[in-house]
Amino acid sequence: MNSRDILFLAALSMFTFGVQISSFGQDSEFDSLRSALETISDHKSKFKSITDLAWAYSRSDPPRSLKYSEWARELAEQENDEDLLAHVNYYFGTAHKNLGNYQKALNHFATYHDFFLEKEDMQKICFVYYQTGIVKMQMGNYLGALDDFLNNLKLARELGLKGTEANTLSVIATVHSKMKNFNKAIAYNEEALAIFIELEDKNGQGQCIANNANYYSVLNNLDMADSMYREGLALFEETGDSYMLGHSYFNLGELQILKGNLGEGESFILKSISMRQDLGHQKDLAESYVGLGNLYVRKNEGQKALLQFQLAMGLAEAVSSLELEKKITGGLAKTYELLTDFQKSAQYYKALNTLSDSILNQEITQQISELNIRFETELKENQIQLLQKDQLITKRNQSLFAAAAFLFLMASLGIFILYKNRKRSIKKLEEKNGIISKMLEEKEFLIKEIHHRVKNNLQIISSLLQLQSRYVDEPLALAALTEGESRVRSMSIIHHHLYTESNLSQVNVPQYIDNLCSNLLASYNYKNLDISIEKDIDDIALDVSVMIPLGLIINELITNAFKYAFEGKDGGKIIVKIKEWEDKLQVSVRDNGIGFDHKSTKAGFGNRLIQTFLKKLEATSETLLGEGTEIQITLDKYKKELISRRTG
Repeated sequence: MNSRDILFLAALSMFTFGVQISSFGQDSEFDSLRSALETISDHKSKFKSITDLAWAYSRSDPPRSLKYSEWARELAEQENDEDLLAHVNYYFGTAHKNLGNYQKALNHFATYHDFFLEKEDMQKICFVYYQTGIVKMQMGNYLGALDDFLNNLKLARELGLKGTEANTLSVIATVHSKMKNFNKAIAYNEEALAIFIELEDKNGQGQCIANNANYYSVLNNLDMADSMYREGLALFEETGDSYMLGHSYFNLGELQILKGNLGEGESFILKSISMRQDLGHQKDLAESYVGLGNLYVRKNEGQKALLQFQLAMGLAEAVSSLELEKKITGGLAKTYELLTDFQKSAQYYKALNTLSDSILNQEITQQISELNIRFETELKENQIQLLQKDQLITKRNQSLFAAAAFLFLMASLGIFILYKNRKRSIKKLEEKNGIISKMLEEKEFLIKEIHHRVKNNLQIISSLLQLQSRYVDEPLALAALTEGESRVRSMSIIHHHLYTESNLSQVNVPQYIDNLCSNLLASYNYKNLDISIEKDIDDIALDVSVMIPLGLIINELITNAFKYAFEGKDGGKIIVKIKEWEDKLQVSVRDNGIGFDHKSTKAGFGNRLIQTFLKKLEATSETLLGEGTEIQITLDKYKKELISRRTG
């Protein structure tokens, strides 16, 4: 992959983050992005970019996620890449799962599972167990879901995937709640919450808190449930998780209705409907309609209730959920009874009984399956215990002979072992020294890589600001973009020096000022004025914690000289000095321009930026007006390290 592809992918990652916030959803924008991605030459990099977008939209906009998945499959088929063809099934599965198309989701996940199981890629198998567990749970197959989640949890712990472990504990809690084991559900959720807090994952914390609120609501601790729902809602509003916001609004609405706060309950459920309509999740949206319908029944508003249940029924036809169908049927029976249409009410009550019998039979079947699993587990455990007893007897018979042989061996080899131990100790010491050296090299490489990536990201931001400025005509906005680009470039130069030099925390000041001045001359000397910059810099190196704020201050001072010092003149000179004197660092930026009123600039953003960084550096400044303007800055406290004098 060439450098242009890498730069494009970095910019795309920034764009992807932005579109999640701004709800990117227009087909013209999709087509534009598709045209842009066609410029990437490496098909695997292009595939990853497309599937990253598919994953980003899988919950917030599943139909768009399917569109990206189709595009990814087209690319995999064009390249005849069987790995990518198998991989794209994961994104199809997640999108169909969030649309409520459960059987399609399971089919895609099964294809993905079988392919990567043959490849022995256990991390991918771990993740797909989680997804199939979610689908089975939503279909009401709780035992099947629990089996998948336990497989996922085992692999997550073996692989050290803390985030996956926390998510799985939380969803196991949900399965137990579906099976009416609420105390177990709360315990699993609290275990997951502790991990999410450790990982600083606010969205995960919100899900655990919201789930426990559900369980406290069922246990009739309504005040505790209310408090926890609101706490979870605040976290989801902070993270912008539309999917969980829809659930939180709905659950809060149901709780308020239960507490008798009908107006507030209606408001929350309407918010959930609005959120879920945007997401396109049929089952969740149908549940919101049912909740609103039950509220209108309670308020004796039959026609309003009928409309909500009919909307829910239209969605439920595409969702395989007996529980949802039962809720809708019961709501319609009550609604027609309220509307005095007793014939239809009786029909729906009869249908409700049939559904209740079907659900009861399903629950009995599940209980029988659970008992069979428990029986088989106990049988296997008994067989293992018998085998262990047989092994214990055999080991006892062998122990006497083994003990005698061991004593003889120890006596014979004692002296030899002492000799070998000394050689081994020397070898281990050498190995440890080698490991330490290797770790130091890896640490240095990683730090350099961090500075390299920071520099690249800052350069991308600078390029984007420069690109944006080409489409801006308003002078103030153009000036703001130019100044912002200059500040970003100032920081980028510092990280470039840290990446290319052997010292990873010290910046060579003369080299940095040379690069900074060159960039500023190129950016601001656009009127072709005869402006030069002279530099008188001591050969010193400054710690990065000092150089970044000091570099931004110098950037602002030179920028101000370009902007204001030479109005009405054909050219001029800017002089930058950095000197060490009596354990102090003295910095001066002087021009021979027309001078300016320093007090008039105090309200500007650049001046406020300078004052903020002066305070951070515990530095003082003085403005001298004469033939031009000079700003003198003195630092009493600064980290320094002398560098080798340049020769030649």
